[in-house]
Amino acid sequence: MMSSIIEDIDFDVDEEEYGIPLPEDPIPTIESIINEDNDSDSIGSDVPSDLKSYKINKTLNEVIDSIDNSSISSFGSKSLKKSITTLNSLDSKTKKDVCIGSVMRCSELQQISAQIKSANSERINSGRPTVVTISSIYIAVGTSHGFILLFDLRQIMKLCLRTSDNFGSVSAMSIKKDNSRLVCGYSRGSVTLWNLQSGELIKVFNELHTPQTSVLYIKYMSDNNFGALSDSSGSVFMLEFRRKDIISECIFSGSRGEVLVIEPLLLPLNINIDDLQHFNNICLLSMATVTKVIAITLRPTICVHFTQVLKGKTDTLPLISWQFVTVQVAEDNRVIDPVLLFARDTSVYFYQASYKSSSKILFTPLMNINLDYTLHAVIWLNPRTIAAINESNEMYVMDVKSQEILDIIDINNIKMVYGSAHFKSLENGQNVSPQMFAAARRACQHSIVLFNVGISGTSSANLLILGLESIHMFSIRNWSDRVDVLVEENKFIKSLDLCLEFYENRAKAMIGLTVKKPKNREIVSKKMIEIINKFVDHMLNPINSDNTNSDILVDNYRYVILIAIKYCVSIEDNQALNDLFERFANDSITKNIFLDSLKTQILNKKFKNLSPFVAKELIVYLEENESFDALESIVAHLEISSLDIHHIMTVCRTHYLYNAIIYIYNNAFDDFMTPFDEMIRELEIRVCTGQLLDPEMNKLGDKLLNYLSCILRGKCFVANHIINDEKKLLLIKEMLLQLTKPIDTKSRYNNPFDDKSFPNLRVVLHFNSDKFFKVLFKAFESFDTEYNEYSFDAQQQKIVDILMQIMIDNTGFNEQEICCLYKFIAKLLSNKRNNVSIKRTHLEEIIDYLFVGEMISFDERQQLLLELIQSDIGFVYDENRILEMAQNGNFFRICEFIYIKNRNWGQNLFTYIRDVNRQSHIIDYINQIILSTNVTNEEKEAFIDSIYSNIESIIEINYQKTAKLLIDILDIEKCHKIFTSLESKPIVLYKLLNGLLLNPTNKSHKRDLSTGSLDLELLSLKEQRKQMLLTDNRIQEKLLELMSTFEPNSVFNALNVLQDYDVDNMLVFTKKYVINEATAYLLEKSLQFEEAFSILYNEINDIINCFDNSNVSKFWDQIENKMIFLVDFCNRCSVKMVDTKQKENLWLKLLESMLTINQLIKNSSKEYLDKLNQLMNRFINNMTQSINMTTVVETIINNLSDAERSGGQLLTIRELLIKVCENYKYEETLLQTTINLILRELHNQLSQLKKETNRANTCRQKICYICSKHLIEEDIILFHCKHCFHEKCLSINNKDTICYICSNDNKFQSSNHLFSKDDNCQQNQQNINRKQQNLNRKQQNLNISQLNALRYIKSDQLIDSRANILNQLPNTRIILNSSDKISDMFKLNLAPQWRKLNNC
Repeated sequence: MMSSIIEDIDFDVDEEEYGIPLPEDPIPTIESIINEDNDSDSIGSDVPSDLKSYKINKTLNEVIDSIDNSSISSFGSKSLKKSITTLNSLDSKTKKDVCIGSVMRCSELQQISAQIKSANSERINSGRPTVVTISSIYIAVGTSHGFILLFDLRQIMKLCLRTSDNFGSVSAMSIKKDNSRLVCGYSRGSVTLWNLQSGELIKVFNELHTPQTSVLYIKYMSDNNFGALSDSSGSVFMLEFRRKDIISECIFSGSRGEVLVIEPLLLPLNINIDDLQHFNNICLLSMATVTKVIAITLRPTICVHFTQVLKGKTDTLPLISWQFVTVQVAEDNRVIDPVLLFARDTSVYFYQASYKSSSKILFTPLMNINLDYTLHAVIWLNPRTIAAINESNEMYVMDVKSQEILDIIDINNIKMVYGSAHFKSLENGQNVSPQMFAAARRACQHSIVLFNVGISGTSSANLLILGLESIHMFSIRNWSDRVDVLVEENKFIKSLDLCLEFYENRAKAMIGLTVKKPKNREIVSKKMIEIINKFVDHMLNPINSDNTNSDILVDNYRYVILIAIKYCVSIEDNQALNDLFERFANDSITKNIFLDSLKTQILNKKFKNLSPFVAKELIVYLEENESFDALESIVAHLEISSLDIHHIMTVCRTHYLYNAIIYIYNNAFDDFMTPFDEMIRELEIRVCTGQLLDPEMNKLGDKLLNYLSCILRGKCFVANHIINDEKKLLLIKEMLLQLTKPIDTKSRYNNPFDDKSFPNLRVVLHFNSDKFFKVLFKAFESFDTEYNEYSFDAQQQKIVDILMQIMIDNTGFNEQEICCLYKFIAKLLSNKRNNVSIKRTHLEEIIDYLFVGEMISFDERQQLLLELIQSDIGFVYDENRILEMAQNGNFFRICEFIYIKNRNWGQNLFTYIRDVNRQSHIIDYINQIILSTNVTNEEKEAFIDSIYSNIESIIEINYQKTAKLLIDILDIEKCHKIFTSLESKPIVLYKLLNGLLLNPTNKSHKRDLSTGSLDLELLSLKEQRKQMLLTDNRIQEKLLELMSTFEPNSVFNALNVLQDYDVDNMLVFTKKYVINEATAYLLEKSLQFEEAFSILYNEINDIINCFDNSNVSKFWDQIENKMIFLVDFCNRCSVKMVDTKQKENLWLKLLESMLTINQLIKNSSKEYLDKLNQLMNRFINNMTQSINMTTVVETIINNLSDAERSGGQLLTIRELLIKVCENYKYEETLLQTTINLILRELHNQLSQLKKETNRANTCRQKICYICSKHLIEEDIILFHCKHCFHEKCLSINNKDTICYICSNDNKFQSSNHLFSKDDNCQQNQQNINRKQQNLNRKQQNLNISQLNALRYIKSDQLIDSRANILNQLPNTRIILNSSDKISDMFKLNLAPQWRKLNNC
């Protein structure tokens, strides 16, 4: 896939941006380029490093699209901005639709091939062909025995050239542009120069290049006085051709890196453009080494212009090809620049070369393509098409722009000649480099030559490929030939598609057409008509056989006709369509199929122009089949010139097809009022009777209103009709006059009140007043917006006055129609741009109706009233009366508007309470008013009083937000009054307290960790009162008391959250309301464990006693939660209980219940066995953490009587005993493993300490830190900390021999008497004092509570040393027998951990 890269042309190129060296800078040599690091710039990567900053401006697609053969007004090499995009490899889908052999023409040059075979016979023994070259009149073929066979373009042999000496095989040739000279290189290194006019050998050259090497390339440059030669050593030489001599100069030495390919830029023959002569003069040469591509100029001096790293497999050969491309840089300006194509392995790259000066050629990256095959050769066929040959000898013809594969040709039968022997230099002892030898097997460039190269995308070069016994020519077929190939193969659809691509200028490799698109269309359309006729003849012959089934016959006809019509419509050829119709019109079946297919094409908007005869037949066909919708649509799609207007109008009036009628009047006669008159007269007949309208009349009325809306808003009713602005204004005014016409003598409107005025307006009102007023309102809006500069105020006022006159002042309209009028007037008056006015009595009547009318929805009436009273006209009404009516009718938004306008915030609060739709926003409204800066303090106080007076209703709306409001914004002291006032309404009080104390957002302040009390010293006064309210024990107890009544199941959770209630008081309530879990929690908090346990235990026993085999699920749901709660309770109590016997009694009682539950479940249902095992595991894990396992087992065994043992009761508790033993084994293994790990760590640390103790130590200080004297003067003591002191100084100041600096005893003590002699000692003392002061200062910033909390945290984080831990272990020495395995010691049974280490 190819991405966009180059978007536009930039004439001013910034040298710094593109990295172009300035002329005065030193020019790099070829050797220096070859020696550069190959990894610095890699085209093998997706984006080369030197291209990452390029702008993306224009793609090569657009460059190729601009190729043209027309005359060029002005030329100049203008550079494109640099950019690059990597293209993905070709997808296999691109090969799917390739028509093999349809694009490329392949032909063998038979006479030349015969001469090659003949010359290789024993009689002549010229050898096999090795190289081919071509000029404007000659084709030259070199052979392996040194022969040169020269043919003209008529394949007639002109010369057979050979030297008397044996120079080896011909390895390279080039013919001068004027066809006077031929220069030839041989495999043994010699070069010959021949006169083609006389066939004479001018001279033999043996010293033009490296000795004992083969000539690989010898090329004439664009200036034929110069050339280039490359040999098998990898060296490149510039040749200067004189009259009978050649002078060579080495421009690149192969010892620095071998050049594998060279290719000069040659101007196309027969093209004489002055602006291209600069390329002719500079002799531009591109060459490729093993790793780089280089472009240089040979004249006037050798200069390097482009280098790029090229990566690929080592056994692949670099490939180079040039092509001139015409680039459209402006509307009237084109440039011709060469594009360099270079490739290797599977990658192809394109660079544009732009001429700035002889010393400055700018190379711009265009694109790169990744293929899915390895390349042997790649050649330009024209600026849009390339040919690539892969390792399987398949030629892929590819469109550069789209990367579409156009053709694939297998050339294996040609047996293409490879120049491997020359690259390996076999006749010179194979003295070549490994890189040259590896690339030799793919060298086929000497077997492929181009001629007739042009710069136009509509012409193709001819490609010659040399085979072992033949020579073949390939070229892109002419567009007509490509089509004919498909037709001959009966691929009519593909041929028509290809023609359509040529017709629409979308085809790839489009050869043979002119650049004039109208002429191309004419040529291609004739070809398509010819193919269509052949297709129809070909398909109808088998259809017309007698044995064909009728259904199959119809289907085949439908297919053929549809295809034929499709392509005739595509080229818009009426005559071809008429001919087709005449061909099928004789038979009714084929005629109907043809017209039906034509209908489909027209409705798909693919065709507008049709002959009147065919159009009339189509209209008749649709009318007969009653396809009136399709008929109406087709009339609107066709051009007026295609229609028989009289016939169409007759049909449309008969069937009420007024869309078509409007289309014909508007487009054919430029008449916009007549369709309106016809429709309204037709509708008037039905409306005046007062009967229910049929669907046809309803459809007619809707069309009338749509047409009226379009005209009044200046829109086109028909999509393809355009009306200018001046015409729009005239139409609007004319339609308004037509609509409000006072009296019409032609009107047949039968008004029961004999009122004939304004008949047109009455018709649309009686048809659908609601739709009409919507149309009118949109029209008035467009008057104020789109046509604001033209005043329509008078017309609007006139229409409103007429409406009020005929609908309110007079009679004849029902309530629903008058209701629509009221809605329209209300919307109109409330519009900000409104300039219409009505009488006050009418306005009062409208407002009264909106308050009480039931024909309009409540929300719509409220919105209309609100918009009215917000407008200036609305305030002529008495405000108090409006407020009273709004309160009575529950129009709360109107009440709110008036209250806010009068700053009555408290009364507005009442509207929120009553309005169900806005109750959820009441707290937001309260916060807004209280926090507003526009509300005075007096108004806020009055508003807060309103809150207190309506607090009950506010709590009912949202008690949680109300509670937060009370403590965050309102006065805390008034909260107690609210609590007292709500004593008589316990449910309301309960909701308030619940939202106050149990709301997660209302958390109490942090407590002192040592005392548990609140620390309120640093809080504001309001925050202190808030925290005192939240921690008030009376309020908390009141909440718990109310909760025991209304939500007893939530009491336990509330007790865990609240902390300041009195336990004894709460016990009274929980026992009173029999809330066992809460009672147990309170007893546990009072350390009455046995009483709490008995309550929960009795509850479980009651559930067990009520066990029912038929309802196990209910039993399990009850017992599971109770058992989990009781197990957690026992686990908590075990930590707090001191008496071991008491602790064991609790667990053993619970064990009995657990065994009973286990037996009941197993005997009743197996569905709950997994859940039972989980519960059992949880119970055992918690029990074994609290009591000794031996006691558990003994108790179980001792409590079993002899009868139970003999009766198999022991088997019932077998699983329990197994679990207990497994837990014990796990604990024992875990303990042993932990001890091993601790001992191992201790051993490692002691071993490390021993190593450090035995390690040699050095002293780097020069003075004693105590006396500040030199250490060498007396005996010294050196510590492991590397501090060193005099032995005398240390013994005086330290009774123990320890480092004075590192000792903890002196860390914070004053030592002025020791350091008084030395400045450093004084500095150390100052540091110590400073540290002590900082510590004291930090402690002074903390209050007593914070210091206590800090000490509490420090003490909690302290842990025992490893030695103390080991001393507490029962056995710190582990003795392993010889039979014990280390893996068994660390083997763990999968079970949860039960207890801490210090509880072992």
